[in-house]
Amino acid sequence: MREAMAVRGVPGYYAEVALGIVRSVEAGLHARVTTTVAELLGRPATDAAAVLATHLAGFSGAAA
Repeated sequence: MREAMAVRGVPGYYAEVALGIVRSVEAGLHARVTTTVAELLGRPATDAAAVLATHLAGFSGAAA
C-alpha cells in the first residue's frame, strides 16, 4: 500500500500515518463502541452511512 501511495504522490509522512491507522483498525483497536458522542451531543450519534448519503455530492462531486 505504501508503494501505491508513493506512485500517486502521497508524501511519505502521510502514508505512514494512514498505514498506522489501517494497522490499528486491523488489530481491532477501534472496535469498542461507546456512548461518548451521544452524551456530548445530547442526541444519538449519526452513523457514517447516513452522513455519506446526506453529503455524497460534497465528497465526490456527484449529484445527490
